[in-house]
Amino acid sequence: MQYVNFLTKSVVFNSALKLMLNLSVAVLICSNSVNVAAMEFFSGHSSSEIIKSDNDKRHYRYQELSNNLRVLLISDPETEKSAASLDVEVGSSDDPKDREGLAHFLEHMLFLGTEKYPESGEYQTFISQNGGSHNAYTSAEHTNYFFDVNHSQLEPALDRFAQFFTAPLFTADYVERERNAVHSEYRAKLKDGYRRQRDVLKEIINQSHPSATFSVGSLETLANRDGALVRDDLLKFYQSYYSSDRMTLVVLGRESLDDLAKLVKDKFSDVALQQAKAHIRDQVLFEDGELPKKLAIQSLKDQRSLALMFPIPPGKELYRQKPLAYIGHVLGHEGKGSLLSLLKQQGWAESLGAGGSIDGLNEDWFSLSINLTPEGYEQQESVIAAVFAAIERLQTQGLNQWRFTELKKLADIQFKFSEKGSAINTVSYLSNQMQAYPIEDVIRAPFIFSEFDSELISQYLNHLTPDNFLWLISSKNESTNTTSELYQVPYAIQSLPDYANRSRSEVASVLNPKLLQQLKMPMANPFVPDDLQLLSGADLEKAIPNKIWNGESVDLWHKQDDQFEVPKASFYARIKSPAVGVSARSVALSNLYSALITDQLNEFSYPALLSGLYFSVGANSRGFDLSIQGYSEQQSRLLTEILSVMKSASFQQERFNSLKAELLRGWNNSKQLHPYRRVFQEIPAVLFSPYWNNLALVDAMSSVTFDEFNAFVATLWDGREIKILSYGNVASDKAIAMAKNVADGLAGDSSAGKQLPVQVVDLQAGSTPHHHMTLEHDDVVAAFYLQAQNTNLSARADMLLLKQMYKSSFFHELRTQQQLGYIVVLTGMDLKQVASSVFLVQSPSASLADVTAAISDYMASMVSHIDDFDSYKKAVIQQLLEPAKNTGEQAASYWGSLTSDDVEFDDLELMADYLEGLTQAQFTEKLHAILAVSSSNAAIGSLSMKGAWFTASKDPYQQNNTTLIKDVDAFKLNSKSVQFR
Repeated sequence: MQYVNFLTKSVVFNSALKLMLNLSVAVLICSNSVNVAAMEFFSGHSSSEIIKSDNDKRHYRYQELSNNLRVLLISDPETEKSAASLDVEVGSSDDPKDREGLAHFLEHMLFLGTEKYPESGEYQTFISQNGGSHNAYTSAEHTNYFFDVNHSQLEPALDRFAQFFTAPLFTADYVERERNAVHSEYRAKLKDGYRRQRDVLKEIINQSHPSATFSVGSLETLANRDGALVRDDLLKFYQSYYSSDRMTLVVLGRESLDDLAKLVKDKFSDVALQQAKAHIRDQVLFEDGELPKKLAIQSLKDQRSLALMFPIPPGKELYRQKPLAYIGHVLGHEGKGSLLSLLKQQGWAESLGAGGSIDGLNEDWFSLSINLTPEGYEQQESVIAAVFAAIERLQTQGLNQWRFTELKKLADIQFKFSEKGSAINTVSYLSNQMQAYPIEDVIRAPFIFSEFDSELISQYLNHLTPDNFLWLISSKNESTNTTSELYQVPYAIQSLPDYANRSRSEVASVLNPKLLQQLKMPMANPFVPDDLQLLSGADLEKAIPNKIWNGESVDLWHKQDDQFEVPKASFYARIKSPAVGVSARSVALSNLYSALITDQLNEFSYPALLSGLYFSVGANSRGFDLSIQGYSEQQSRLLTEILSVMKSASFQQERFNSLKAELLRGWNNSKQLHPYRRVFQEIPAVLFSPYWNNLALVDAMSSVTFDEFNAFVATLWDGREIKILSYGNVASDKAIAMAKNVADGLAGDSSAGKQLPVQVVDLQAGSTPHHHMTLEHDDVVAAFYLQAQNTNLSARADMLLLKQMYKSSFFHELRTQQQLGYIVVLTGMDLKQVASSVFLVQSPSASLADVTAAISDYMASMVSHIDDFDSYKKAVIQQLLEPAKNTGEQAASYWGSLTSDDVEFDDLELMADYLEGLTQAQFTEKLHAILAVSSSNAAIGSLSMKGAWFTASKDPYQQNNTTLIKDVDAFKLNSKSVQFR
């Protein structure tokens, strides 16, 4: 897989490549955009025209305030949400050596009160009351703050936001409290694979490099010391770096550009222009002669991750030529003749990623990251030899103008048909982009392929050599001789003299020449779209999807797009199979089937993915979901190939063994997830049927044989039922043809089997259950699952309102005030049409009894704290009625309605109508009823006392006369439930 953000949807990095690309990345959330300090770009750009997509109907204006704060204004008269983001060119690389984590700590503190709005939770409450959201992140060189809010509330939201950068309080009491929150964040992720590897890397690189820092912070690094109070250092850091000329601001709203300009001038002209300190620049990751080296890391997860990491010169100014994107495209290709294809044929690898990082002021990385099989782990030198052979072949045979032209065409198409994203993502992304590019290119920079420069590409390839790489291997079985300081990660580092004086060809010569001949450069992409015309016709008159065709147990809904004007479409199919869902074993087998189908299709479909055409075949609890999305022109071709593979169901024993092992490894690794994530995975396993957790699937899959699997596959389509949605730039006749193709391709014995119903445990019917898990983590975590009274639309709307009304105060009370932990969440988890709210806290310091008592006390106080009811109600109504912003959102919305049996596509409108008439007195009565029943304390509790079960005498639920769930399957079988077709 190539890692480039200009052609395809976001890609999930495996841990080693993610580590490489984000060695200095965000400590709260990840920043995926390019960060470049290029102040020279911005002189004289007070009225530059910003180049945008032909499909972009928003209006843009760039200006600079008198204090040199750079501003991008976006007027969008149709937006439901207004938004703003301010990016400060300062990050963890600027932390004082004796105050690691200070930039991150400062980010936290800005949310805790200003002179004009001194209450610590006032900003968050206002945003929540008005249907918005907010967050921030700290990366190596940037700190980015952002929010969105209902469009009518931009001015008061901006007024609060601007105070962060003009008059923060840094209240001493909250300085002390927030130190605990930062420390909790550090402790909560002690077992996080990315942070563990980053901790090791920061120890072995040049200690003068900005990445050799602890970016999160802890009680120790942020401690008060004699003559050095952390609050004083915080103020000094703020005054040193939070200067208006290092800031970029993006504001998006319905207002005209002139009105937005007045608003921004009024709110942000008082941001101080300081004499800010300069970044540390020009530090290398390794001094001359230090590479090559091998770094072995002992992982907690069962993994075999190999990365070849090459320090390279910064590429921040080469966004027009994109040499690293070109290299990543070829080396990360997954089609026939690719490096990955070769490694798979040898049984050495399951996946591969290649890409360069261009987000630093200093030296960058290029990396190839490979998920090895057990055999590949034993053959690492051969795998590395194949990598260097592929790099050498690229340099000698692969530098082609036509290939660059193909990439340019794909990027041009992607830019031309760019669709509107969410307001909050738009402003956060662009405020960061403004630090990187000339203002006229701030939108289109990732899509520009203007100049093919083979010499430049070759220069970068000259750095991908055996004497300039770090061999990073991460697995559970590594022999180590030292341990990292902060995350206690066992590792070993050694020099590689055998690679220091060898060329790529010499390293590759250990492989059989016939094997190397299988390596080929990617062929021309047959999926590059040519027909990008928009359709017309009578189908455009439909207001909602209509059922236009019925086959044998197949129903097709269709709607041609009439609003977004892009040549894209979405095709969804849900295939229910009586063979799936009858047991954990059948679900495990269905997951293995979908993995094998995807594997067989990979080489064929990879060029389609590069061309903006994506597919997935995934297992669900009663069958499979098939989807195709992207440019509509060649969707039929891709579907035909998918169905051909699904129908033939011809699998090789070797791939069966390999993918079975991969699935088992992945399911087993779920034991290493963060505790709160384990709990969220466990809730449906306890309450929903048919559904089993990952460890149950491991037990079921372990003994599955190849013959048993083939017998299972042979019956998959007997008695199947299929529901299909076709939406976008596709006519009804083509949609029908595709649906018929599915019906014919997945035909079986229609008289066989019977679909099992879905069941959700009805917690209103009995005593309060609770469930416990042992976790390999020192934190405790408790989650209270609060179920709606019934499945009516009104009950579902009530639960939406409850979450909106209390999520901010729950966070503020248990995290900010009580300091129970970094992870405090009130969210929803709807199981079919059964709505719920989940109150969750993960704590590194409090006992389980204290955490559960705090959640219980908060829930008991909810009825007496119903404030600003009309504001919260309005926010939920606006969320329900918010229109889709692009074809993908609209298709997902229609599909969500269909899979919830909302064939009139009006559930959201009906819930909004209900809320319009709901009074505070009525809601108070409903809330009383929800909380009064015994299940108000229904809990899916999870904890770890260093891996041991706690005793009954310590059980915090005993006082509530609750019932421990000892056997989940028996609990679901014996409980009253709500059933769905």
